[in-house]
Amino acid sequence: MEALVKQDEIENFPGHLPEHVINDPTWADVRKILLEFARTLGIPDSYAEETTNYYKYHGVKDNRYLTHCLESENIFMTEAIGTNYWSKILGSLLLILTECHDKHDMIGLETGIEFATKYYEIVLQAKSSQLPKTHQLGA
Repeated sequence: MEALVKQDEIENFPGHLPEHVINDPTWADVRKILLEFARTLGIPDSYAEETTNYYKYHGVKDNRYLTHCLESENIFMTEAIGTNYWSKILGSLLLILTECHDKHDMIGLETGIEFATKYYEIVLQAKSSQLPKTHQLGA
């Protein structure tokens, strides 16, 4: 939450143009918070960089946020669940949740809740089934 509050401070700073948002030195604070989070959970440091870039590029509506979101989710879920089996699906749901949030209305909120419910159902099911780390046929 602390990282998201910092993100909002950067994005919502009066008079900030997209280039100001991208180059704001406060992103280092966001990265530091996410790095501490990653290290606390034993997640690779690259999670902090990918997530910071996801937030940064999303804030200026630069489509690079899509790639960073998917990679951030892949890193997190591979560590949290122990496999990347659901990574693309969960990343896609996170992108949907981001778009629902951006609607800033009740329809977006209600739809987001439905997708968030599915997101966490998959996470809990995957965590409880503990699929092996590799998923190759015949492996």
